[in-house]
Amino acid sequence: KMSILKNGQVQLLERLNNIPDHIVFEICDGILSAMSHSTISTFPDVLEKLEQWHDGNKGQDIVEALTAVFSSALKSQLSGETFSSELLAHVPLTDPTLTAIYEAYNRHDGERNTDRQNLTKPQLTSMDWKLSVAVSSDECKNLNAPVVCVNMNTTTGAGKQDSMSVEMTLTEFQYFADEMKKMSSMMETV
Repeated sequence: KMSILKNGQVQLLERLNNIPDHIVFEICDGILSAMSHSTISTFPDVLEKLEQWHDGNKGQDIVEALTAVFSSALKSQLSGETFSSELLAHVPLTDPTLTAIYEAYNRHDGERNTDRQNLTKPQLTSMDWKLSVAVSSDECKNLNAPVVCVNMNTTTGAGKQDSMSVEMTLTEFQYFADEMKKMSSMMETV
């Protein structure tokens, strides 16, 4: 659930009913964009839009009230439907105003869900290795050194599959194997 609005914020948000819904959408979209990109700003474009519709310096107060509402909803990970019903329970908004706020929130909520899926840690699905002998290299014409090639396949939460290959000299592989043994023993103690 969203936290209850502070005194005076309800009246400030009620003022959004006097602004055309497409402007309300732009205002909310601007605030949510700035919040999602961690922009430290006074939302100059948003304030300019609000100043066109309100006298005095209430624009900054309305932005702060909307930011508090969005912040609370995002922390609670509310869906668009839950968010709009919670907001309506606290603030008497007209249908067009509520719809504009809902659409802006829902648009950014969808982007966050996509970002969360893309940010999930990849899971190792398979690993293959092979040992071969490097016959030559750019630096040495007659190398004849053992080389280990490790191929790893991963899958993210979004279903994206990726593959990575690593080639190691015998010394590099021995270091890698030692580190893997250390990780394994640490995991057994947990």
